[in-house]
Amino acid sequence: MKINKVKDCLIIFVLVFFLFPQLVLAATTTVTSTTGFEQICNRDAGLASCIQKIYLLSLGLGSIVALLMIVLAGYSYMTAGGNAQQVESAKGSFESAFIGLIIIFVAFILLNLINPDLVRLRNFDRTLTLPEIRTGR
Repeated sequence: MKINKVKDCLIIFVLVFFLFPQLVLAATTTVTSTTGFEQICNRDAGLASCIQKIYLLSLGLGSIVALLMIVLAGYSYMTAGGNAQQVESAKGSFESAFIGLIIIFVAFILLNLINPDLVRLRNFDRTLTLPEIRTGR
């Protein structure tokens, strides 16, 4: 019986001193969270710059993930210990990661060979001018 009262008092203590002040503070303070995306894509840089940065970031992240998968496949292959199923799984993972890495690099190289402007985007706001619309009057 005494343990239940101590437990109830402890629960009330936790609720009063830890939960309720946070609710009160949450109502009075304003927190502006920055995600870091504002530094990549801002209004001054333009849409083309934002797309180019996201494109290059995705190329880099895709390459890093593919290289990580190659390393993990190599580790799985080395620690297979003669298990044929694990060796085949590691070979399949290595093959898939290597093909993905090749696709990433070939896509970039082909886009650069076809037209270098496809991988080096310009700011459309400064280069694109819309035609003037004339009315029949």
